[in-house]
Amino acid sequence: MLTRPPAAREAARRAVAVGAETLLDLQHADGRWEGIVRCDPAVTAMFLLVARYVGGLSPAIEDSMLAHLDTTQLVGGGWALYPGGPASLDATLLCYAALRFAGRDMHSDPMRRARAVILAGGGLERVGFIPRTALAFWGQIPLSGLPYLSPKLLFLPRWIHPNFFDLGILLTPVLGMELLLKRQAAKRPAAGVLEELRTGEPFPRAVMSPTGAAVSWVSRVVDAAVPAQGLDRRAADWLAGMQNPDGLWAGMAFFTVRAMMALHAMDPLRYRPHIEQSMAAMIQLQVTDPGGTRWQALARSPALDTAIAVAALLDAGVTPDDPRIVLACRWLLTARGTAPGWSFAPANTRTPDTDTTLHVLEVLARAPRGLAGLDEAIETGTAWLLQMQDLGGWAMWSPGSRFRRSLVRELELNGAIDTSTPDVTARIVRALVQLRVRLRGASRRRTDAAIARAVSYLSRTQRPDGAWPGRWAVNFGYGSAQGLTATAAAGHSAAAARARGFLLEIQQSDGGWGESADSDDAGHFVPAASTTTQTSLVMLGLLAARPESDAALTRAAAFLLERQRDGRWDDETFCQTMLPGRLYFQNSLLAHCLAVAALGRVVVTR
Repeated sequence: MLTRPPAAREAARRAVAVGAETLLDLQHADGRWEGIVRCDPAVTAMFLLVARYVGGLSPAIEDSMLAHLDTTQLVGGGWALYPGGPASLDATLLCYAALRFAGRDMHSDPMRRARAVILAGGGLERVGFIPRTALAFWGQIPLSGLPYLSPKLLFLPRWIHPNFFDLGILLTPVLGMELLLKRQAAKRPAAGVLEELRTGEPFPRAVMSPTGAAVSWVSRVVDAAVPAQGLDRRAADWLAGMQNPDGLWAGMAFFTVRAMMALHAMDPLRYRPHIEQSMAAMIQLQVTDPGGTRWQALARSPALDTAIAVAALLDAGVTPDDPRIVLACRWLLTARGTAPGWSFAPANTRTPDTDTTLHVLEVLARAPRGLAGLDEAIETGTAWLLQMQDLGGWAMWSPGSRFRRSLVRELELNGAIDTSTPDVTARIVRALVQLRVRLRGASRRRTDAAIARAVSYLSRTQRPDGAWPGRWAVNFGYGSAQGLTATAAAGHSAAAARARGFLLEIQQSDGGWGESADSDDAGHFVPAASTTTQTSLVMLGLLAARPESDAALTRAAAFLLERQRDGRWDDETFCQTMLPGRLYFQNSLLAHCLAVAALGRVVVTR
């Protein structure tokens, strides 16, 4: 319990109760919760470029999206990757290009200021990989600056490595890009080219690793030896067949836009139904507010949002047999479909992800006994998680391989996107420790062995100062809190003590925790203003370690209490990470759910 006067404890209890009711008010009639994803304006710019490439975007929506770019431009002329952040060269280039191709006067003051930011950052020649791929297919950057894998390699026997399937979840966007490269499918914008952004320096080429060089060489040999266009058409058909029923690919906007462009370049008439369905799905990802229309980079994530919301409510003292909790658990049991695990994207049954699955399983482990399908879902989901372990750790979508890691690095897409990471591993350990009590016999023994391997992996990846890096949120504070939760739950007291020491050391004078996304590029903790999300995450980690002194928690709880507004907690900045150093986002429910859970555990369940 908080070492504070009774009045302060009562205020905390009221805040938790009000926060829980606010969260319950957001529940849908079928039992689910569903947040909105907020991303940087470059995501909207990317959609505008793709929509212009394939056609089909209404002028009204385009004008509203352009208005969003206008309202988010910084005073200094650029665009930032996250609220409060500095101008980003990549984000500014994408926003500038979208405005320019839409006919914006390059001599206007906003465009002049943006151009100054771009030129000061090295110009068009210094653009990063993601905008480089977008602008290359608009004829602004040489296509030779992109790595090439022949689409025909899709049909290699699976036992030959490396192959396309070694890319795992990245196969869809990579195949889309390679089909575009094979077609040399670059367009020229009607409104002109971006000559004003060139500095005269040479464009950087992808630096080839031995694996990448070998694959590029094999690609050229294959294209020369097997010129049959029929194989390229088969590759495009395979790509079209991977489209989910909702029109998206894997629930991700960037995967979808690359597939749309590739199918349009291959045969716009043949694949017109797929393109139109994708465009309709992408339109559904738009969010309109007074500042214009912005675009989400991810599909809505009701299974993950529902699991996090239910966990927060249970921590706040809502009982598992509450009808609203039971309704949510029943919805989660049906949301899996035929897959062994759960996916953040409801229509993505091909590639469930470990993160959504572990959160759902944690909630189901606390659900009332007797729900139809509950025991089978826990057993099947846990077995699938155990199968996904790779050398001790877990990735988000699939076990890693040395070939996949090499190919991902080759494409400059941050190899950690689908390789084992400490944060995902730590959360799965936390879940397995809870789930093991529901298991018997061989299943329990396999779970115990997996936990032991994971703790060894976490020990190897912990830094000397006690920290762990975070892959899917910002960054060392979050990653260390996850590691602390896992090692404390698994009884690894030495690692837990080091992590706790690191977290107490970086607590700020206002009682909260905050970290800049700049820590991704810096490679070490970079402080920033305290946020609700980061403070709540660290509190949950400290609570898992059951510290003897709760002075840090008392100060942190006071920080959260001061930031509740009308029964709700929110964050204006982006604490979640899609691509470190390149793409950040924030789910609109996350800060509130984490604050309810953290304060709930302090004043209700402790």
